[in-house]
Amino acid sequence: MLTLLFRRLAHALAVVLAAATVTFALLQLAPGDALDAAFERPSVPEEARAAWRARHGHERPAIERYVGWLAASARGDFGWSLGDHRPVRDVIADALPRTALLTGTGLLLAIAGGTALGAWRAWRPRSAFGRLVDACVALAYATPEFALALGLVT
Repeated sequence: MLTLLFRRLAHALAVVLAAATVTFALLQLAPGDALDAAFERPSVPEEARAAWRARHGHERPAIERYVGWLAASARGDFGWSLGDHRPVRDVIADALPRTALLTGTGLLLAIAGGTALGAWRAWRPRSAFGRLVDACVALAYATPEFALALGLVT
């Protein structure tokens, strides 16, 4: 049992490491960077741009930045948010309670609604309304999440 647990943890660590590596590589291959977007105004002096690049390590080789980013992430240091001008850890900490409340409420509603519909479908297996519910559920599963979310927001 302990061997299975260690094997699962090793697989989870490998997946997280692979996802982090692919994410970092894609961000490095994308044209421009976050500092380019932050300094798109021509009024920002070149000295300020160079100082920010040096402060955030954008002039270092990619492998050195990757190792530093991975080590900092493992310590819980997710860097600085250029959009909010504060540590990313604080941005996440501010958003986490609302996100957990929204996710928990959605999960409870999904469990309650799914259980009620499942029980009703078992009670009336061949009703026309039941078939309509089945078609709506199949359509909801087939719809991409982003399209379903946009449809529910509007």
